[in-house]
Amino acid sequence: FGNIKSALHIPYDKIKDHLKLLDKNKTILLFDNEGALSPIAANYLIENGYQTSILLFGLENLTRTTAGNDMPFLKAKYKMILPFELLGLSKTKNTVIIDIRAEPEYNSKSTNPWKNVGKLKNAVNIPLAELTKEKMANYSGKTIVIYDMMMKEELYKYAKRLKEYSVKDYYLLVGGINQLKEGIYDYQKTELKSLLD
Repeated sequence: FGNIKSALHIPYDKIKDHLKLLDKNKTILLFDNEGALSPIAANYLIENGYQTSILLFGLENLTRTTAGNDMPFLKAKYKMILPFELLGLSKTKNTVIIDIRAEPEYNSKSTNPWKNVGKLKNAVNIPLAELTKEKMANYSGKTIVIYDMMMKEELYKYAKRLKEYSVKDYYLLVGGINQLKEGIYDYQKTELKSLLD
């Protein structure tokens, strides 16, 4: 998910060893990836006289709800795009959407029914196992958006490979197709339906 610029990195289980780095006259803002570890560290700091706040649900929630342009304070290894941002980008002919899932999932024919969640309109299917520099050469000069079902580790491996192949203009769809569908059904953002096949 990246990191907040100028943040001091102290793993939650090392807080006790680094108290001298923290100023009791300032509020200490704690964050982690998903919001599970910050409360543990916060409790320890509060018990020792520090004022603390935590980033609720961590960086994952921040990236799932805030457009990239609205987060100049976040330093991330890869550029991310929210579903509503993809809506605008998908209307340009220079955008290629790549579904990185295995072919049965892409075609909603997985033996695990919960993986049959559909796909994005006009997406091409290039799973990680089939990704090559030669295939990506076909999309030279294009803006690429990669996605999976819900932004799992394989998506980051894919992004790393694109970087190794010197692909410059690419985004990871935050939350994958599941977040897009959640936006449609939970938040009534019906305009996102136009992205689904």
